[in-house]
Amino acid sequence: MSLRLFHVGASSAMRVGKAIQPQLVKSMSLGSATNLGKVLRKELKHDLDSGSSEMPEDLAEIKSILEERFTIHDTSGSAEVKLVASNGVVVKFDIRDSLDPEMFDTADDEEPEEDSQESVSVGFTALIEKGSKTLRFRCSASEQVTIEAVEFVESGLSADDEAKLFVGPAFEELDQELQDAFHDYLAAQGVDDTVANFVAMYADFKEQQEYTKWLADVEAFTK
Repeated sequence: MSLRLFHVGASSAMRVGKAIQPQLVKSMSLGSATNLGKVLRKELKHDLDSGSSEMPEDLAEIKSILEERFTIHDTSGSAEVKLVASNGVVVKFDIRDSLDPEMFDTADDEEPEEDSQESVSVGFTALIEKGSKTLRFRCSASEQVTIEAVEFVESGLSADDEAKLFVGPAFEELDQELQDAFHDYLAAQGVDDTVANFVAMYADFKEQQEYTKWLADVEAFTK
């Protein structure tokens, strides 16, 4: 008899547990969403109050100079920025493609110098086209242009087909005179240290703008 009562009690407890569980989950979900929204609003306010949404004066000045030679294509929400020169040269960079030199220049047993002002470099590509042929410069930008590779390719090739081709040697393996000549050629096409400064500074500025937009979008979504 007692055994039967035990089964009835256990069954009733399970039914009660099943009835309560969805309410507990819903309550926990609402609480988590409320907390996330609160933290997002706090971070967004801090971000806006910091004044990071305003373009620095030195960047605005460089941008103004650059716009005399290039048209800047920048879409909100996109990580890619494209510069198109009046002579047809195209410069493209992704704001996520940055590299902090301190990550590699400091040995494990060395402390970074306090006065070191090395800037973050940003990768970019410069395309010079003539008909169906393209001379593609893979570079990095900080205070000056650093060429990483020079590739000669045909337009319209798929990524798989291009991967099978020899598009050029490692740039650092070239004779120094030839390296210097490539730098001079690229500068003559308008891709000079002004472009390098703009790419490095604008990538940092736009990344901050996109972060602010992301905070606002996620905060609105979680309301």
